[in-house]
Amino acid sequence: MGAPETTYTRSSFEETDTFPMLTRSQSKLPKITLTKDAALQYLRGVKWSSYKAILVDRALLTQALRAAIAPSTLLLFVITMVPHVALWGIASSLSMLFAAAPFGLNPASIGLLFLGPFLLGSAAAISIRLLLLYRSSFSRTVHLVTLAVGTTFSSIGILSFGLYIAGSAGSRGRGDSDVNLQVAFANNSISFPVVSFLLGLLSLGSATLDGAIEPVVQQSTAFTSANMAVALRNIADMHAGVICLRHLVAGAFVVGMPNVLGTLDGLRASAVGMGVVQIFITVVVSAMYFGFGENVKRWDGRVMGLVDLSGLKQRGSFFDTD
Repeated sequence: MGAPETTYTRSSFEETDTFPMLTRSQSKLPKITLTKDAALQYLRGVKWSSYKAILVDRALLTQALRAAIAPSTLLLFVITMVPHVALWGIASSLSMLFAAAPFGLNPASIGLLFLGPFLLGSAAAISIRLLLLYRSSFSRTVHLVTLAVGTTFSSIGILSFGLYIAGSAGSRGRGDSDVNLQVAFANNSISFPVVSFLLGLLSLGSATLDGAIEPVVQQSTAFTSANMAVALRNIADMHAGVICLRHLVAGAFVVGMPNVLGTLDGLRASAVGMGVVQIFITVVVSAMYFGFGENVKRWDGRVMGLVDLSGLKQRGSFFDTD
């Protein structure tokens, strides 16, 4: 039933059952015995490298480094750096701020402060991924909205976190900007759900800005790459370049920020400074990219050695033939 009569010839089947039937002792899967020869044959067939280069030269050895210093890579690194390193730096300072008296939070309670960043950051990352899947192209309008939303939430998160904690110190912290935070917080007037929510805003802004990395890299490689294989390799190298550069700066912030956030003056200055710097960087980088986008992509190809202009040079007479 459900099959047209013309799909098979009814006369080819006989009345009697001529098809062999499997017994319980028979197996539908091939029986494989593990032996030394079988193991050696498998190891000989394993490909230990994803590809084999025809020629290993200086261009091949430095391709990842050149992708890391490409103009688009540097612009993406600059525009996403501050929220990323601020989140890592603040996360490394929470134990110093709240583990000592008068709060005395244990590691489990400090870990709950990261619930807000986890939820809001994950929501932003999923939303950006769904947006990229829904839209066939990452237009200029979507790009600008992504940068504006990411910068707004990240700046609000950084500024609000620093100013809220500094303001919660109350009168004990006034008049002496270098007073230790543990001394200023003797009244224990901080709401930890608010702190978690403000960190969540910072994480949301950072994840939103990260959503612009993949489309910009894909647009750049599609503009300069000769084929799909070269484009995929360059996408991986440029994305890895952005990640590596941010981790290098984040390491410095993880080491130095706990000392900066130890006083009210350092907390206020760092919060205001990073929030304002992020807004300034977004405006400048957006103007550069949208004003000179074609030139930025061309320079990407030149830096990564994808644009070869030697073929355009006239090397001999037009009438010379072999």
